[in-house]
Amino acid sequence: MTDTITLQAFSVAPEGTTTTTREKPSADTFQAYVDGSSLGNPGPAGWAVVLRERDAPGEPITTRVIVGSAVHATNNAMELEAATMALTSLPLDARGTVWSDAKYVVDGLNEWLPKWERNGWKGSKGKPVKNMREWLTLAAL
Repeated sequence: MTDTITLQAFSVAPEGTTTTTREKPSADTFQAYVDGSSLGNPGPAGWAVVLRERDAPGEPITTRVIVGSAVHATNNAMELEAATMALTSLPLDARGTVWSDAKYVVDGLNEWLPKWERNGWKGSKGKPVKNMREWLTLAAL
């Protein structure tokens, strides 16, 4: 289940902002704040995204809240789902930052992913990467 709530706040684009092909500011197109959780790990689980974006410099910032749940999932799977849903909710050429408090997501994207790809999706102990399907989806985004 996924729900979206749209809120609107007004702000001004920072000076010196560059643009992409759709005239979106490359340094300020979006900020996505993501989180996931599971009771019992695994167990009933959920994820949330707060997505702040603007269409062009000087345009108002739009804030969307996107949430979802799963009957039975792990905390890590929900953290990955939140990051994936944030990115799939944006145009392909959007640029910005995804913020996560999950070391699993941050280290996975910034450090482990290149190693996993080189090692045929095997972890440091030679075993298949957990949540590989979710990581492959996120890596493609």
